[in-house]
Amino acid sequence: TSIPAVAAGPVHTSSDVVRRLLEFSTNNAFTRLSAPEGFWRSAVARINMPVLFGRSGRGMPGALSKPQFREQLQRRLNVIAEDGARAAAPHVAEAIRNLSLQNADELLHGSATSATSYLRAQVGPTLVNAMIPAMDRLLKAADDPVISQAVAALKCVDLNDAGHALALGADNAIWFEIGGEEAAIRRNPRDTGDALLITAFAQ
Repeated sequence: TSIPAVAAGPVHTSSDVVRRLLEFSTNNAFTRLSAPEGFWRSAVARINMPVLFGRSGRGMPGALSKPQFREQLQRRLNVIAEDGARAAAPHVAEAIRNLSLQNADELLHGSATSATSYLRAQVGPTLVNAMIPAMDRLLKAADDPVISQAVAALKCVDLNDAGHALALGADNAIWFEIGGEEAAIRRNPRDTGDALLITAFAQ
């Protein structure tokens, strides 16, 4: 399917629009998440307590059973995830550049987050694999007493395990944020200032 010419320019395909939509969605998401307390302040991307530390705290040892300590821990983990998002961003950008879009028409006219869902399926575990070593380095470099206390309270758990758990949580959070940005662009394409997206999605 062809999209009308933009500002007397060339005619664009549905693939062009979907790729542009994903570029804007991911750029907006990573800009938001990598800002100070970006994960913590996000309505959709705040990372829940990893299963490693117990979701409710009930029956957990030591400080991990205390709500105030758990909130401190959750906040610290969300802050560390900001740098993890920076490690993930280049991999998403590369995936968009190389994305096969034979089903572009379907994605263009699909649900509010159809393009994000398709991209996530194509990327697979790439982001988690990229973030695990980054999270491991960040946790060790931070030498945070709250995180150290949480890890020490659990038998047979170390910072590598915490980094893996945090990478899994950050992966979900990143895709939720990208999906939210895609939906927002579809609703209000004029906010992007991009002629191609405005032409494609204007009501």
